[in-house]
Amino acid sequence: NYLYVEFRSRLAAAGVCDSKLAIQVKLRGADTVYSSDHQVDSLRIQSEGWRRGTVELPPGTTGAQVESLTFATYAGKNQPGCALVLTDVRKAFFLDHGYVPGANVITWQGEQTLRPDATSGAPATFTITAGTHQGL
Repeated sequence: NYLYVEFRSRLAAAGVCDSKLAIQVKLRGADTVYSSDHQVDSLRIQSEGWRRGTVELPPGTTGAQVESLTFATYAGKNQPGCALVLTDVRKAFFLDHGYVPGANVITWQGEQTLRPDATSGAPATFTITAGTHQGL
């Protein structure tokens, strides 16, 4: 069972940036955070523009169970000081049994800079609460 997330990001400044991004999902009433990268660096998203990522969730999870969506940006190895700017989350949805996109869980539009801490390795994060339909 996967949550599909369509989003757009860009570089904070002109040049080259090798920061990588993971999408994390927290379900209502649960402590576990599910991540698109499964904590594996090579599974993180490294590019800008419109992208679609997925987060594997327990079987049977529904949109009503999604509490929040977090974008976590990790420092790159070659340009550790660069940042990404999240500008849109077009939609987040599950596929139904016929593989048709279901109801939208989250929509967001704005500008959020994500600059990870290259020294500690801690990611920069931005969280959007489910049911949010901002800026559109």
